[in-house]
Amino acid sequence: QPERIVAMAEDISEQRRTEQEIALLARVVSHTTNIVVITDAEGRITWTNKAFCRISGWTTNEVRGRRQEDFLVGPETQADACQRLTDAVAHVDGIREVEILYYTRSKTPYWVQKEIQPIHDENGKIMQFMAVETDITERKQAELRVGESRRMLQTVLDTIPVRVYWKDRESRYLGCNAQFATEAKRSAEELCGQSDAEQIWEAESEKIVAEDRQLLLRGKARLNQEEELTRNGKTLWLRHSKVPLRDAEDRIIGVLGVYDDVTDRKTAEIALARSEQRLRALIDN
Repeated sequence: QPERIVAMAEDISEQRRTEQEIALLARVVSHTTNIVVITDAEGRITWTNKAFCRISGWTTNEVRGRRQEDFLVGPETQADACQRLTDAVAHVDGIREVEILYYTRSKTPYWVQKEIQPIHDENGKIMQFMAVETDITERKQAELRVGESRRMLQTVLDTIPVRVYWKDRESRYLGCNAQFATEAKRSAEELCGQSDAEQIWEAESEKIVAEDRQLLLRGKARLNQEEELTRNGKTLWLRHSKVPLRDAEDRIIGVLGVYDDVTDRKTAEIALARSEQRLRALIDN
């Protein structure tokens, strides 16, 4: 009899500890800043934490029995992300790090990074799904601003009437503007990672690379240098500037080059100089 009483006391103590742990876990989940949503095996909501209600604007009672995709999806929500989440429930698989755009009750968009994990009973049968969502709206907005700035910068580069390019320390092209790509007879994407030896000016590649190395070594800009070149049997004059390309820590990471075609001006200057020379010769005679 005493042994039975002791066993019963131990069982009760263990049950109380389990209940206390569950209550503690429930409080933690309820107050976490991440959104937590519990659904049944069909994906219908059975419980949400306070973060879900605060961010979405919906109460738990209002959404219980509904699927998130029934009321959080809006005009710009990605169809492929929705499909991945639907498949995760249909195929009883978990899924990690799906980024999706949802809409609040007042139709304000917000971004979350979502993870879904199945919850099994003691026999391994899936009883529920737990979705944990992190609000990444600020990060996505920052990415959008950066993307817009990059597009604006590329528009400016493609509009100015000069050729612009940038290279890494091995003189491989990292990018360029539209005018440079047109002259190279390649797309900007094709140029990335290529060297001067692979371009239509390959005959001048050794000279170009040597100049790049000197610039990287000295760390000083080379500005407004006029160069005479022969391409496709034609003489060209370019006004070329190169500067060291630096990172945020002021370390030299490559070369930035800008040049424009001054052939017409140089041709006129040379013609004028020759004309003046002939005139002086006539006067002297």
